[in-house]
Parts: sequence; C-alpha cells; structure tokens
Amino acid sequence: MEYVELSLADLLVDSKFDLNNNELLALKLTKELVESFCFLQSIRIYHKDIKPQNILIKENYTPAIIDFGISEYADLDLSRSSTTGARIAQGTPDYMSPELTQAFETRSSTSRIDPLKSDVYSLGLTIYQMITKDDLSKYKGVAGNRNLKFDIYRKIQFGILKNILHAMLDLNPSNRPTFQDILKCFAGEATEVI
Repeated sequence: MEYVELSLADLLVDSKFDLNNNELLALKLTKELVESFCFLQSIRIYHKDIKPQNILIKENYTPAIIDFGISEYADLDLSRSSTTGARIAQGTPDYMSPELTQAFETRSSTSRIDPLKSDVYSLGLTIYQMITKDDLSKYKGVAGNRNLKFDIYRKIQFGILKNILHAMLDLNPSNRPTFQDILKCFAGEATEVI
C-alpha cells in the first residue's frame, strides 16, 4: 500500500489551497471525484460516509477514496439490497443527506433510502466545502439548505460547478442526478437534470 500524506481535510486548512481562484484545479478534482464514485456506482458500491477526511490527495492533486467501513453493496431496487433487516443510519452528520439525517435523528431504518442519491448529496457537500472552505454545520435542516443553495450561487465562481452542485444538493433525492449524469456534464453532454 502506498503512503499518502495529505487528505482533502488537510488541504482545507491550508491557506495556499484556494480552489475558488483556480478553476482548472477545481474542475479537475471535481471530475476525478465524480469519476471515482461513478465507477463505484457501476459496481453498485455506495460509500455512505463521503467527507474530506475520507479523500486522500496524491501527487498532482489526484484524489483517492478511503474508508469503506460502512459502505454497502446494493441494487438500485431498494427492496433487493444485500443488507437484510432494518439498518440504522451511520455516517458523519455534517455530510449526511437530508433523508439520512432524518433517519439518524429519529433512529429509523434506512432501508428505503437510496444510497446512491445519498452519496451524491454527500459528495456535493464535500465539493462545495472543498471550493469554499465553509463550515457545513450552518446548512443543516430545510432553512440551512435554502441558505446553501443561495451560497452556491454567491460563492462558487464557475458556472458548470454552480449547476452541478445545485443539482447534487437538491433536497428531494429523486431530483438529484446520478454520478453518471454528472460525469456527462464534463463531456458537454449535460442532462436536463443538470
């Protein structure tokens, strides 16, 4: 196993790391993260704890995903998941999707939560924080999400990332794109969702 010194979380506290003024690097990192999760989506693995601490940054700012401790293998048909019985919500609260946060707070089952759409939301939060370095705790709840949507347009400098983040961070999971949909935006084949 190779040694990787930095995580994305380490870069967030580095004053020299400023993606909001480096469009090429912001787009490169975002695209490579989406490609990584697109691959996981293709083999039906869902991370369920996407956050800066679980993204290592290798040479040339190449991301590597780590910590699959609570990941899940599942069909998109939620009735045929590999996990049986009631599942409890796990993850890092500031990076959870609204539906996962609700299950976490009410201690209800996550068996009807789409892990793909939840991962899309979590990666959206991670990308937003990667660019803005904002504290995400202020964006909890419906009011917090409205503020987040406003801040995306106010703080993100690059049009394609504004549109992608706006779609990824939709409160309604069924309105969120898949990782494959997002990847099409980088090839100039954007879907109606984005």
